[in-house]
Amino acid sequence: MSKLTRRDLLRRGALALGAGTLAACAPKVVKETVVVEKPVEKIVEKTVVVKEAVEVEKEVTRVVEKVVPAQAPTKAPAQPFELRIHTRVGTDLDQYFVTVLDEFKQIVPEATVKIEAVPGGALEYASKVLVLHAGGQIGDALWSASRVGFNRRFMAVGIFAPLDPFVEAEHFDVGQYYPYCIEEATYEGKLMALPHISEPGQVGLVLNLDLFERAGAAPITWESTLDELLQAAIAISKLSGDRKVFGFSRDTNYFNWVTMVRSFGGDFLNPEGTKCVLDEDKALAAFQWLYDIVYTHQAAPAPDQIEGGSAKMFQGGTVAMYPCWPINASAWPTMIKDFKVGATMLPPGPAGRGSMLNQHMMSVAAVSKHPEAAWEWVKWTCSRKFSLERALKGKGGPVGMASVWHDPELLRAFPAWEEWARVMDNVGPNYTAANLRGKELEDTFNQGISAIMVREVGVKEGLVNVRTECQKVLDKPIAT
Repeated sequence: MSKLTRRDLLRRGALALGAGTLAACAPKVVKETVVVEKPVEKIVEKTVVVKEAVEVEKEVTRVVEKVVPAQAPTKAPAQPFELRIHTRVGTDLDQYFVTVLDEFKQIVPEATVKIEAVPGGALEYASKVLVLHAGGQIGDALWSASRVGFNRRFMAVGIFAPLDPFVEAEHFDVGQYYPYCIEEATYEGKLMALPHISEPGQVGLVLNLDLFERAGAAPITWESTLDELLQAAIAISKLSGDRKVFGFSRDTNYFNWVTMVRSFGGDFLNPEGTKCVLDEDKALAAFQWLYDIVYTHQAAPAPDQIEGGSAKMFQGGTVAMYPCWPINASAWPTMIKDFKVGATMLPPGPAGRGSMLNQHMMSVAAVSKHPEAAWEWVKWTCSRKFSLERALKGKGGPVGMASVWHDPELLRAFPAWEEWARVMDNVGPNYTAANLRGKELEDTFNQGISAIMVREVGVKEGLVNVRTECQKVLDKPIAT
């Protein structure tokens, strides 16, 4: 080992001192992370390059951007508003609606529903709505009916908003309704309403079973024939007592006579609604039957013998058989206490059972200030749940759904409706005037058949007159 000289020792000391000095002068690295939160609209996977700033004698800070989801803006609370509903007066309409409005409040809490009911029948209501439309006073949702096509008049003049956008937006199932009920609610390829109540016409039959028993006649059933009905009516009309009784009475109007014509194989209008097709064969046979039961067989009252209407005469016990609506078949057996009431359907004629779709509908108004809420009203009042609950309370007929008409609970409550459901499954169409003059056409028809029944003209001449005058109405320009 070589001996260190004094000079070697000094050199090594100097090197050690220099290294210490350099270490003391080097920058100090401190591992501290500061997180800065920055809201971003979208989270995207990417590589982030983090830059480190290094300074002598200062702390080094690593800056990292942390991705956090953006917060949704706070939604302002919905403001209360009034939802205006147009309908006619009826136990199954306005008088029922007001009893269940709390349920709709759960669907649209901010809406206060105002029911604007028009007194009178369907035709009075139609006239009123057309006046409101002309004055720009339509509200948010409307009831309408297929009677003489006034629903189509509303559609044609722009009172209703198409429902297709609502249906498509939420994939609403229109297939739950009978196809022909949806067809009745459609105009020029657009769905303008949903079915609310759908019936096969005034084609049921209520029976005063006490009068049948007194006369020794067998009650009419689903299997009975039209001739058996006639023979029972004749027998009952021969009963003696304190007051005159009749075996049968049918209203002299469009609803009753057109379905009778169909049961004989004829019709009133062609499908296009452009021609009156009352013929001198099948239609004439139906007209003759309705005339003969009054005047030839004296088993039904003549117009001057009807006191307060045929329905009131049945309720009063002086008519044994009356063609009725579904609501009569369900309500009268328990409502009438003076005699036992039975219910079935009118027997078929030579061509089968005549029927004609009669449909109530609900629509969103084209000028509604609250169309989404109006759509909720339409869906709710045209739903299976709403219809079943109302029908089970005896407050209205079923909606146009097979699942309602054939509902086991409903048929247990009202067994007579099992026969109605069979007719409803194959209900006849509702042909209406193409020129939208339905009310004028119905009035003309009623005037013509009334002339027959008061014996102003013979049956054949009267039929020709009805056909001629109705065709004059159909040939007029389209109503606006």
